[in-house]
Amino acid sequence: MLFLLLFMASFIYALIRGGAPERITALLLLTALVLSMLSVSPEATRYKHAEVTLFLVDLALFAALYLLSLFTTRFWPIWMSAMQGLTVLGHVSFLDQPGTGFGYAVLVQFWCWPMQVLLIAATYRHRQRMARTGIDRPWTFSPARGQPSIPN
Repeated sequence: MLFLLLFMASFIYALIRGGAPERITALLLLTALVLSMLSVSPEATRYKHAEVTLFLVDLALFAALYLLSLFTTRFWPIWMSAMQGLTVLGHVSFLDQPGTGFGYAVLVQFWCWPMQVLLIAATYRHRQRMARTGIDRPWTFSPARGQPSIPN
């Protein structure tokens, strides 16, 4: 319940006050949350075996965050994709060396907490840059001009 409150706070804040990368990330995280809730095993068997569909959701989120980090002027998507990469590695490590369900659950759930805090901080920094300069270019390449933009 506490995580859902943190998630909703970061989601709403990023959606309303964030720039394009923050809003895209908020939507990616919402999509991953919904798909994760739909794909996880029933509670009686949850994390007792490799959660393959959850792994695929986490892998897709990692790929999306990594792609975002390639095209945005922001630095925080690199950190967020690294956190999600650690989640993916948690799945991989369980496939290689099955352990306790508790350890597996911690490995694949831990990084979602700091990711929400990072999204809040990123949105706050975006607002600071907007207040200071009035502009915060989101992308390294501007299709409208056909040339790279200068990061702020």
